[in-house]
Amino acid sequence: MKKAPIVVLLFLVTLGLACQEPTPREADPAVLADTQADPAVEPAPPAPAPAPKMVLPPARIGLEHPTVFFQSKNSLSLGDSSLGWQVESVQATGGTIIQTNDPFLVHLTPEARSVTVTTWLRHPDQEEVIPINQHLEVVAVPLPQIEITMAGRAVNVLQGIRSNQLASLSARVMPDADFARLHPEDARYQVTDWQATLATGPRPKSEPIRATGTGMNLSSFRQIARAGDRLVIEVKKVVRRNWQGERKEVRMIFPPLSIPIN
Repeated sequence: MKKAPIVVLLFLVTLGLACQEPTPREADPAVLADTQADPAVEPAPPAPAPAPKMVLPPARIGLEHPTVFFQSKNSLSLGDSSLGWQVESVQATGGTIIQTNDPFLVHLTPEARSVTVTTWLRHPDQEEVIPINQHLEVVAVPLPQIEITMAGRAVNVLQGIRSNQLASLSARVMPDADFARLHPEDARYQVTDWQATLATGPRPKSEPIRATGTGMNLSSFRQIARAGDRLVIEVKKVVRRNWQGERKEVRMIFPPLSIPIN
C-alpha cells in the first residue's frame, strides 16, 4: 500500500496556512490613548477688561423759569448729583453767579443782554473735567405803572378834584403782575423823586413841591387853588430793589399827569 501522496498533501496544506497574512485586529482606543503623546495645551487667554462706562453729563442747564430777566435772580440747575457728577466750578460771562448750599443750584444775576454760563463737571469714573457752555438770552424787566392816590383812592384825571381836597398825595408803583408773581424779591419799587405844580393854563401858578418818598403834602396849594387850575404831577425817578438789596434805577419816561381842579 502506497502512503507517500498523503504525506505530501498534508505538507502542502500546512505550508499554505503558514503563508496566509494574519487578519489585523482593531486598535483598542485605550491603548491608542496611552501610546499617543498628548501635545502641550496652552491656557485660554484672559477675557478683555470691560471698557470704562461712559456717563454722559447733562445736556444743558436747567432754568427755574423759562425767561431770564435782567438784574434779577434767575435760579439755574447744573445737573443731578444722583448720577455721580461733581461741580468743579461755575462762571458767567455777562453776569454774576451766586453759590448756594446746594452745589448744583446757583443764582444768576445778568448784567448784559446775553449771558454765557460755563459749568465744569467731574465724574469719578472719568478722568477729564467736562465743561458745559450754555448761552442765555436776557429779557428786560417789564416796566411798572405809577398810580397817584389821594386819601387812599386813585385820582380820577377825568373827574378831577376840588381845591379843598388838596391835602396829601401818594405815588405807588405797581409792578407787572407776571413778573411780580415769578420774582417777588425783584419786584419792589419806590418813587424816589417826584413833584407837583399848581398851574393856570400853560403857566405855573406856584413853585413845585418836591418829594423823595412816596408821600407829598399839598396843603400849601389849598389857599391859592381855584376852579379851572390844574395839578401837574411829574415823576422824576423810580428805583427797583432786587433780591440782593441793590437799588436799580428804572429807565423809563413817565408822562406828566394833569389833574383838573373843580
